[in-house]
This record gives sequence, structure tokens and C-alpha cells, in this order.
Amino acid sequence: EELAWLEGSYLLTQIEDRKFAIENDYATICELYPDFANISTLEEFKWARMCVCSRNFGLVVNGIRTSAMVPHADMLNHFRPRETKWTFDNDIQCFTITTLSN
Repeated sequence: EELAWLEGSYLLTQIEDRKFAIENDYATICELYPDFANISTLEEFKWARMCVCSRNFGLVVNGIRTSAMVPHADMLNHFRPRETKWTFDNDIQCFTITTLSN
């Protein structure tokens, strides 16, 4: 399995912790809303949670700290050091991505 490559790494612990947290969240939701298991399997729930985690951007909108899902925006900031920054432009009421390089 691919995770074997991470043996001895703290990253493996983080992955296991995240997996446990997501499974625990699913179980809690199913306990509170039993019909949820008919709507979403654990695998579907994991997929949806990871979509949100990987596309979730922290923003300040009209002075209020919030977060937003911005599909595809996550693809623009994979370099280190980062080459873009994101903000919410209150004047035009829009999520913006700005380059940090020329």
C-alpha cells in the first residue's frame, strides 16, 4: 500500500488521525440522523469531506471571518514559496486571486 512509504513519518500519524476524525464524524451524524446512512455511505462522506477540506479558503467578507469553497482555485497555489494570494474584494463582492510575482 502507498501508505507504507510513509512508515516512521509523522505524516502517517496525521493521516490516521484525520481518518479517525472523519469516521467518527460520520458515526455521530448517523447516530443523530439514522437516515443519513441511506443518503451517504462512509466512502461518499469521506470523498465529500476531502473535497471541502482541499477547496476551502479562509476569507474576511464584509468584516466577518468565514470560509468558502472555491472550486479550481486550489490549483493555482501549489508552488513554494506561494505565487498567489486570495482575498475577498468587498467593493465588487467577489473572491479574488492575485499574483505575487511579475
